Amino acid sequence: MRYRTVQEIVWPLAYSDNCFSGSGEIYHHELAKSSLGMALSAFRKLDVSLSEKSDNIHAFLTELGYYNILLEQYDITPTIDTIATAIAMKETNISGEPYTLLAVAISGGAYLDEWESNFLVGTGIHHEGFLSAANQVYQRIAAYLSLHHIDGKKKIWIAGYSRAAATANMTAAMILDNKLATAGDLYAYTFATPNVTRDPKAAEYPSIFNIIGAFDPVPSIPFEAWGFGHFGKTYYLPSIETNSDYEQRVVPVKEAFAEITGSEYWANPSDNLLLQKLFSLLAVMITDVQDYASHYQPLLIHAWKDKHSAMKMLADFGTAIIRDGHLRRELEDELEDVWAVLSNMGQEMMVQSIQSRAGYWNANVGLLENVMHEHYPKGYLAWFSAYDSLEGMVTQNRNFRRISVPGNAGFQVFDTASQLLMKYNMADEAFADSNANAIFPLEKSGDEIILTLPADREYHMDVYPRGADVRSFIIREGVIGKTKMSEYSAATADTQTQAVYSFLFPTEFGGEGAVYQLVSEQGSIPFRFVQESAPMDPLELGSGTRHTFTQRAVSYLLVIGLILIQFAWLIVILIRSLRHRKLMTELKGSPSKGNNKALFLNKKSKTIYFAMKATASLLAMNSLWMIIEWGAMGLVLLRLNRQQWLAMEWFMLFSQFPVLLFVLFTSAPSFLSAFHMMVYSIEDAHKLKTARLFIYAALPGAVALMAFTLDFFVAAQSMMLAVNWVLSSLYLMNRKKQGVVRQTSKACNK
Repeated sequence: MRYRTVQEIVWPLAYSDNCFSGSGEIYHHELAKSSLGMALSAFRKLDVSLSEKSDNIHAFLTELGYYNILLEQYDITPTIDTIATAIAMKETNISGEPYTLLAVAISGGAYLDEWESNFLVGTGIHHEGFLSAANQVYQRIAAYLSLHHIDGKKKIWIAGYSRAAATANMTAAMILDNKLATAGDLYAYTFATPNVTRDPKAAEYPSIFNIIGAFDPVPSIPFEAWGFGHFGKTYYLPSIETNSDYEQRVVPVKEAFAEITGSEYWANPSDNLLLQKLFSLLAVMITDVQDYASHYQPLLIHAWKDKHSAMKMLADFGTAIIRDGHLRRELEDELEDVWAVLSNMGQEMMVQSIQSRAGYWNANVGLLENVMHEHYPKGYLAWFSAYDSLEGMVTQNRNFRRISVPGNAGFQVFDTASQLLMKYNMADEAFADSNANAIFPLEKSGDEIILTLPADREYHMDVYPRGADVRSFIIREGVIGKTKMSEYSAATADTQTQAVYSFLFPTEFGGEGAVYQLVSEQGSIPFRFVQESAPMDPLELGSGTRHTFTQRAVSYLLVIGLILIQFAWLIVILIRSLRHRKLMTELKGSPSKGNNKALFLNKKSKTIYFAMKATASLLAMNSLWMIIEWGAMGLVLLRLNRQQWLAMEWFMLFSQFPVLLFVLFTSAPSFLSAFHMMVYSIEDAHKLKTARLFIYAALPGAVALMAFTLDFFVAAQSMMLAVNWVLSSLYLMNRKKQGVVRQTSKACNK
């Protein structure tokens, strides 16, 4: 198998026609591997002509002995309705009987405009965009069978990844509904499959198997809270949130990932928490498919027109919401919650907080891959390579808990044998005990700490509130694949500063009537189910980190505005400088005219002249040093490597970057003003005027910079610019009085 997105991946397979000897209703792991290989090979090739887009899938099917390969829509520029497919056949004997095998591969990578159909949910029982694509694929299969007169015994093998997985999922259901093949003769395997239908009986469809990463964000859309799910049986890969033995299970996966990609495998529970909160908020904001289709679907489809610029897409979408009075009023409170999620997480990323120290955020890849890493095919390949059976590869537990506690509280986690597994903010302020055999995801969100525990084992948790209000302790129960979590919280109750409180978390969820008890020597405090729960906690909404991040974001916008003003002002100065070059006359008494009259008419002019030169020399050295120092810092921040974080991402995450740009935009005209002042001679009024124009360009920015930094060189630059402006003004006034410097008024008024 060979496919390429950014990196070309070659993955060996052990395909055999014997995989089809059993019933399609029974999962076959080797066939699932081959299906993943076919789904990824069906991706369009990158950086090649349209005629070469299908090379990988053509080679894949040919190697497996398939022929009469029919390629559809690989050689066209995709639109919203495009779905590229490859259909091929082979005749073989299975269990002593002749069969025709039909392979159907659907393209699920290197998207262009066809991804737009993902937003086209509609109001029907099925996802409208996926249904349209599935109808096309079904018609092609039926036409292929008719074209090649395949009337005898046949088996249909279909696979897809991501959008193609959704299409394959629905196409397989159509094949069964229309009896194009029996359940025993259909073999449908999909990967990273988005939700496709609100049919309550969808999970009962046989012969359709969906393999999904536990926290892959794409399969969560459209939301389960709107009633969406998959046709057939869905299996989930293990995760650190749901599996207590994750560290052991992921060992062979890391080895396989390194062998396949040449890089290190990582998990990012911080990102999983962020996306889960965002999806929960969106499910609150957008209550059902009717609400989505009426108000949001057109906006998203329109925004996708700017798919090559994520910032423009977001800007267009945000602008459209602001213009729509109904949406603006409806979303006012929820958008504040969304900002709280992003600002809390963004602030923690900027200060390299807990999730960074734990190695969750991978600095060797871009922000998009950090956010979407669970959806990337490389992870799926690694899990399939590491395990030879479905039982070893997938998780049997889908449940997990998130426990929110105030940031100043401490806690310890024990197993049923009272063995200490983890502790936080205790006497030694250790992140984890040195003897612990498990590390659970622990994120700081706003002014609270969120601990995630798998619900596959019983855990005991000792909490040290340190005087915190018990209402700030919140327990949430989550299930992989579900949009919202169940919340349990307590009414007002005082906690003793020195007291120790305990939670017991069983392996099963109790449901709406269940009660968690926070137990201490003084008694117990009940935590009851909250019917109308909110995705965000008070300590997240009103957190200090949120306010800090908001202030920083405002300062970013201010700096960006100043940079734009500085840039525009610099252009004006340059235009004026060029205009002065044309209009300026030579100095009267210039040696070029044969006039040997003394150039300095008085001692005062001479003193000011050399003072300007000296100050200009110091300003030039100071400005040059700032350009070199801050420029070097910029190179370090940007890490000029195509595999590192992009400039825009560093710009968003680190406050030094916008200030750095502002420094460079200020230091450059500052240096130019000093340079012209240094090379100025009294017979060349143009250079002096040019120097003063660059002072005008640099001085406002230098003064503004003093509000953002306490840097000595920034302050020195501002002072020397001001001194040079004063000295040059005095010099010009003095020379004008002496009749040495004269401008031609007539020329200036032209």
